[in-house]
Order: sequence, then structure tokens, then C-alpha cells
Amino acid sequence: MYLDEFAFVSPNIQEEFFSSVYPTISSGKTSKVLITSTPNGLDMFYRIWSDSERGKNSYKRVEVNWWDVPGRDQKFKEQTIANTSEEQWRVEFECEFLGSQLTLIDPYSLDKCIQTDLLL
Repeated sequence: MYLDEFAFVSPNIQEEFFSSVYPTISSGKTSKVLITSTPNGLDMFYRIWSDSERGKNSYKRVEVNWWDVPGRDQKFKEQTIANTSEEQWRVEFECEFLGSQLTLIDPYSLDKCIQTDLLL
């Protein structure tokens, strides 16, 4: 199954769709799930991505950085930021997951908070 720009699918549809197809995917010995996307908040794609980073699921992450693309250098970065915004650059090219923009606390400040798993 291939899910392109998965983070831009409505969160409730992400959950419902994935829940409905996962039993079929998990029943095959050679079934694979390929998800490509840039970040779009703290949704299911974020959860899959961050859990794979911490070894909490069996997904294998592949990250392609902007500087890995031929012709993209510091000048490209500066021009892109000038044509868009620093925030857009961080999300689209640096793969930063930011929460809602409608919070009282700036999402970049929230991002600096340490995430831990609570032990109850």
C-alpha cells in the first residue's frame, strides 16, 4: 500500500482508513506499507515517524534531506526562505513537525519541550 502526502489527509480519515486496511496488510507475508509525506502537524504520520525513531514500531524510516538533492546549497536555502518563510522552510525542507498554529504558546517553543513517556 502506498500513501502519498499522508500527513495532509484529514486526521480522522487517516485513522479510519489505516484501521480498516491494516488487518489485510498484516495478513500478508510480503505486504508492505510505503508512506511519503512532509510534516503537517502532530497527526498519525507524526506518531508513526516519531515512534519509528524511538524503536516503538517496526516501520523503517528513510529521510532525504534537502542538501542531498543535487543543486541545493546554502544559496538555495536562503532564496527559498526569502521566497516563502522560515517556518515553511523548517516544515517542508527540515522535516520539522509543528503543532497547531492556534495555540497561545509559539509552536517552536513547544517543540523545544522534552517529550517523555509517562510511567504510571
